[in-house]
Amino acid sequence: MRASARTSTSLRIVTALLATTTVILGMLLAGATPASAHAVVVATDPAGGQVLAEPPSRVTVQFSERVSTDLGGLRVLDAEGDQVDNGDSTLSGSGETLTVSLPPGLADGTYVASYRVVSADGHPISGAFVFGVGEGTEIDEARVAPLTSSGDTAYDVAATVSRFVTYVAALLAAGLAVFLAFVHDQRADRWSLTPVVRVAALVAGLSTVTTIGLQAALTTGRGLAAMTDLATLRGALAEGLGWQSVVLLIGLAVVHVSTDTTRLVVAQVLAFYGALAVAMAFIFWGHSRQAPDVAVSLAADALHAITAAVWFGGLVGLALLLRRRLRDAPEDPQLLRSTAAVVARFSSLAAVTLVLLVLAGAILAWQEVGSRSALGSTTYGRLVLAKVFATLAIVGIAAYNRSRLVPDIEADLRDQDDGDLRDGPGPTAIEEPAEAGSPTVLATTVQTGSRSPAWSRLATTVRVEALGIVVVLAITSVLVYTTPPRDAIATSPVVFNQTLPAGSYQVNLVVTPAAVGPNAMHVQYLDQSGRPVDAPRSLTVELELPERGVGPLRLEVPRAGPGHFLVSDADMPLAGTWDVSLVARLTDFDLQRTTFRVKIT
Repeated sequence: MRASARTSTSLRIVTALLATTTVILGMLLAGATPASAHAVVVATDPAGGQVLAEPPSRVTVQFSERVSTDLGGLRVLDAEGDQVDNGDSTLSGSGETLTVSLPPGLADGTYVASYRVVSADGHPISGAFVFGVGEGTEIDEARVAPLTSSGDTAYDVAATVSRFVTYVAALLAAGLAVFLAFVHDQRADRWSLTPVVRVAALVAGLSTVTTIGLQAALTTGRGLAAMTDLATLRGALAEGLGWQSVVLLIGLAVVHVSTDTTRLVVAQVLAFYGALAVAMAFIFWGHSRQAPDVAVSLAADALHAITAAVWFGGLVGLALLLRRRLRDAPEDPQLLRSTAAVVARFSSLAAVTLVLLVLAGAILAWQEVGSRSALGSTTYGRLVLAKVFATLAIVGIAAYNRSRLVPDIEADLRDQDDGDLRDGPGPTAIEEPAEAGSPTVLATTVQTGSRSPAWSRLATTVRVEALGIVVVLAITSVLVYTTPPRDAIATSPVVFNQTLPAGSYQVNLVVTPAAVGPNAMHVQYLDQSGRPVDAPRSLTVELELPERGVGPLRLEVPRAGPGHFLVSDADMPLAGTWDVSLVARLTDFDLQRTTFRVKIT
């Protein structure tokens, strides 16, 4: 290929930037330990809003799963904002309970406990609760309100935007590279699309680096200072984000290089494996790593990403191709036939891609939402519904293209005898770009004929499809930072929280909101020292309201971790004191029943 100096320089600069960033990230990742869970607060001591007659000796926060405090921890502040704890924030051996000790003789007044941790799936978690010390103390919520605010709103928004840019740019670069290598007819105008791949790859790489800095800021609460501290950045890379970033940058570099070769087979190999790496990168960080069935969720996540890339990148490539060809040579029969073959190839690819995309999306939604009721009753569920409706609208447009416009175009071309239909197994060589001053391939001899109006409609609907996918990716960016319903126990006030002996174990039950209607239940089995145990084998919950003759209602409870079970929608339709019995199967022949008395209001 005769590449211009500008193109060659662009290739070297972008590849060098991606390679250098990957090496730096790899150095920062040395020693980082990957993990695989998501956590929410299930209990605190003291409880939020509680007034204690005597000052406590410590403050604790219990999470549903293991967390990391490498870049955060637990602090206790007085009403003036001064830190009053001993500065010895520690995690329990299981990594689920965060504790900080307090000095003796704590004065009466209002106090704020503020925590910052990182969930094992890499998401930063921060929050605060208020308690009082001294009989007759009235908690001054207004006074301490600034202390309970994390001040992370701007960084949260920036992280969501950065994630959105990463999704759009990375999937565009990967999908458009696949389109150019496998779908395009390899005419000279191919080279007008390659800069889009290169720019998208560069933007995705830069937004990935930005996301790392924002993760550091959110994890520590230190803002810009954290984004320029190498030690803090290394800590931010520890929980999967680092591995995602390295794999993503490698994939983007390979995708970039695929657009700079004239050997079609080489371009196809590089585009295929580069796009695969880009898609696989997204499984290293996010909700899928702590789903009930991790293997299924990760596989669906990877499939979801690669199909979205092929569809989105292909649509953008097709939209740009149609715009150029219909503008520059609108009545060239030979060119229209070749373009029709491109459209047909993409239509066939898109049909398969859409089926796989919907299947993968359905699996992921069910893994994260867990119940039909959570779709309408939780923020995450409503976002999933919005994503589903937007996707269905796009699928409807794609179906219209395939069933109406593509056949119309093919029928119109069959009626013309001006040229040979360029179709078949696909191209075997990439056509050289025209030299400066020479006629381009698009300027071939134009023969008489009329172009079907279906071409213009197709160009419009393809653009609308591409814009629709951008909307879907925007929703996905918000979903990444939204707690799934199966983990959302802490989003409502914990009304019932009790631990009872259960044979050689203890069992903790949390019910929220303990009100008429759907309730979330969190069950955790512990040993006598309070550490989680990997027992029982399975669990059934029986709900009964004896005073009203209701029940028992039996629920099979999914496992969420070692000794940890979650019910997201236990329906308790009447007020009263319910018997909640945990029937645990310890062995093939040993059942254990533990009954709690839960008041539902």
